[in-house]
Amino acid sequence: MAEGKPGRAKLQVDWDIVDVHLEAHCTGTQIAGVLGMCAETLYIRCREDKGMTFEEYMYSKRDKGKAHVKHKQYEEALKGDRGMLVWLGKNWLDQKDNHDVNVTGSMSVAVVNYGDDPEPKPYENDQEEEK
Repeated sequence: MAEGKPGRAKLQVDWDIVDVHLEAHCTGTQIAGVLGMCAETLYIRCREDKGMTFEEYMYSKRDKGKAHVKHKQYEEALKGDRGMLVWLGKNWLDQKDNHDVNVTGSMSVAVVNYGDDPEPKPYENDQEEEK
């Protein structure tokens, strides 16, 4: 604390710690807790030290974290991780497990399996018309 100035010393922010936590999608409140300060102090220091709101700063760092995760997923897929290959195929390339089938006209199909018999039997109406 400077001589002649009353009050507590100004809390300093370790921006490297803030950056790592923002990349991991932690909130300002959570990061302030890690730093041992209230969230409002962190927000004020961001405006003073970085020249932008905490929200602006947060989104720039979160995007960097997303890019790291996406790159790691891509690396794992290229190493042959089948699960990651499938996930990336579905999310990046719109690949699907099921394909839609469109049928025009009318069609009736009824197949019933009786008991343990693996062969399907045609459906038989139990309520046949009385003659």
